[in-house]
Amino acid sequence: MGYVWPEPGSSAASGHMMQLIQCFLEHDWHITFASPATEGEHRADLISLGIHEVRIALNDSSFDVFVSELQPHVVLFDQFMIEEQFGWR
Repeated sequence: MGYVWPEPGSSAASGHMMQLIQCFLEHDWHITFASPATEGEHRADLISLGIHEVRIALNDSSFDVFVSELQPHVVLFDQFMIEEQFGWR
């Protein structure tokens, strides 16, 4: 889960997130990337990598439905703030 959609050319943090994503893909993990941010014009093309993208809403019960249907085994938060917002669910 990301505070923003990865933009590898914009920040080292996004570049690192893409490295982690690539590692997960190399191990044949199925990845869903979720973010409450609007899609920026410089964001990585996650769909071309086979990654499912989901825009989530802050303080909204739709996230509870999303996560209960997805039932993830592992969740990676790109910032502590995102973990605080969504991790307890």
